[in-house]
Amino acid sequence: MIQLRQLRYFVRIVEARSFSRAAALLYVAQPALSTQIAELEQELGIKLLHRVARGVRPTAEGDLLYNEATELLRRFDQLPEKVRAGSPKVTGTVQLGIPAVLTQALAGAFMTACRNALPDVTLSFASGDSSVLRARVVERGLDLALVFEEEPLPGLTRTELFRQRMYVLHIDEAHRATASVRLAELATWPLISPGDGWRRSMQKRFAAAGVTVKIVAETQDLSSHLAAVNAGIGAIILPLSHPASIPGAGSIIATPISDLHLTASLVWLHDAQLSRAGEAVCRLLVPFVAQYIQEKQPAGVESLISQDRR
Repeated sequence: MIQLRQLRYFVRIVEARSFSRAAALLYVAQPALSTQIAELEQELGIKLLHRVARGVRPTAEGDLLYNEATELLRRFDQLPEKVRAGSPKVTGTVQLGIPAVLTQALAGAFMTACRNALPDVTLSFASGDSSVLRARVVERGLDLALVFEEEPLPGLTRTELFRQRMYVLHIDEAHRATASVRLAELATWPLISPGDGWRRSMQKRFAAAGVTVKIVAETQDLSSHLAAVNAGIGAIILPLSHPASIPGAGSIIATPISDLHLTASLVWLHDAQLSRAGEAVCRLLVPFVAQYIQEKQPAGVESLISQDRR
């Protein structure tokens, strides 16, 4: 018999693309995780995962199971919310994604704000690359996500929050005093790609500028981004103006790119109605971000939140 625990494990493995990373996120020993997936495959009589050089990827059947399991788990997790829907009290769990570069600045403070304003709502945070978070919203793995977008994608409802200047992170002392660089100037820089979504998006931007860039490595999370830059592998383009505030940043320099910006938006699935808890978190997050921008005035950020939403 298939167990919910097995489905949760399988979904997390697909999202992490690795048994070891999933085990760390789940606080489960990797052998135990492997055993659960082996039992799930035996129960279904099909292979769900392929071993690849950098981890695992789902088979065609695994993709189907992932989509169905994500929806099933989402509905299961929202069952208490639906049962209590007649209550005036807002309760439930909301799965919220925030880009890794914003987690330190926003996550803890927003958790406190949510606990004070919505004491019966539980926030479940996910952090990662914007393209991954957006995909998880589409796949119904997240209720809401704050993501950086080059252009609005169909299928998502969005509230634009701010415009973010992009920065090239490097350790080149010769550019420490450089006020800014243009996109075309990065043609001679060895660059690190922070994931497939970035590679597709940025290569399109470089191509539009008539620039061919040299990608020397690819990293998958913020800690590995910073470690690669610190090691002198290359530079990386991120919406991060003050890397020194993040543990592991070392002596990384952030130089603004004068002609490259992204829009930070709060997005959710267009054809899926948010729960009462999700709507409440959405209403709380927008003015929270507006207040954060007004008080902290982070470098390279221009608020797009209308006065009546603050």
